[in-house]
Formats: sequence, structure tokens, C-alpha cells
Amino acid sequence: MRNSKKVRRYDIDWLRVMATFQIFLLHVTGIFIYGWYPIKNNHLSLEMTTLASFLALWPMPLFFILSGAGTYYALVFRKPNQFIQERIKRILIPFIFGIFVIIPPQVYIERLTNYQFSGNFLQFYPRYFEGIYGSGGNFSLFGHHLWYLIILFIYSLITLPLLIRLRKGTGKKTISKLATFFEKPGAFLLAENICAGASGRIIFCFFMEARASICQFS
Repeated sequence: MRNSKKVRRYDIDWLRVMATFQIFLLHVTGIFIYGWYPIKNNHLSLEMTTLASFLALWPMPLFFILSGAGTYYALVFRKPNQFIQERIKRILIPFIFGIFVIIPPQVYIERLTNYQFSGNFLQFYPRYFEGIYGSGGNFSLFGHHLWYLIILFIYSLITLPLLIRLRKGTGKKTISKLATFFEKPGAFLLAENICAGASGRIIFCFFMEARASICQFS
């Protein structure tokens, strides 16, 4: 099985490209929308708010589906322990790097914009570790927009036994039945929205429980 010839899935590549571009547009429009956003323009736009609401519907559920597909194919050429090691290198370590290097400038600019800090970035960086962002502090425990990485890492570990089982005899039969179902018009969109709703609730509960624990012990 692990000697199978690798075949590049260009369809998955292009779906990733399109979803990434949509995420880029979503974050660009964020500064013009009504409602919360870390940095806001002086003039807000109803049109941009409507566009952002539409753009927010699709990319993240699609990213989770594509990540699941990538994991499924990756297990063809990797043993479970190799897969976990690769997830640590490619997801967990970049997430930790982002928390300490990429996110601090974002929090700094947000604090400057909202008149919550005055001074240069070097003066702000030690204060970045004071408290948890979202609970009155600055440290971004969940990495702002990098939250997807830590959630993906957790999902990868949790679903690994299921994905290994799906690659075996009975699992392949299940996949075949699911493939027949998804051939029906609209089935994929229905499943995507169900998964998006379930994932959204899980992620929301994860963040709320973590935040409650932080507030309790702070």
C-alpha cells in the first residue's frame, strides 16, 4: 500500500487556491464592516458587510474538508507515527512560531489604533505576555487568525484512528457508499453545511471553555 504511486490532485490544489483567495478577500473587507473587527476604517460600508457575510460562509468548511482529504491521501504513504511527527513539524511548530512572532505586531497595531497603548513595538512586546487576549490581556493564546492551525492539529489527532480504519476493507465499503451519496446534486453542499455547523459548535465550545478556565485562574 505504501509503495503506491503518488498522483498529484490538481483539483484539490485549485480548491485550496480559491479558498485562500476568498479568505484574503474576507480579511480585507473586515476593516470596512459593521460589527467587531480588530482594526476598523473610519468609514464603514453596508456593501462590504454584505460581501463579508457571504465570503464567510464557504472557505473554512472547505478548508476542513480539503484537510481531511489531504490527511486521507497522506496516510497512503505514511505510517501513523510518521503522520503525527509531520503534523507537529508542519502545523504545531508554525502555530507556536506565529503566536510569538507573527501575532504580536497585529496586537500592537490594534492597541495603537484603539488608543490602548502608546510607544514603539519593542516597548510593547514585553506587555504582549500580560494576560490573555479576549480576557483583558494581550497574549493571543489561540493565535488570532492562526486558530485554524491548532484546531486542525487537534482534529488530526482525534480523527487519525477513524481515517486509518476507513482505509481498511470495511472502511472502503463505507467510503464507496458515501461517494455514491455525494454524486447526487446538492449532497456535497448539504454535508458541508452540516459539518460546518457541527465544527462551529465544537470550536465555539472549545474557545469558551478555554476562556472560562483562563478567567477562573487569572
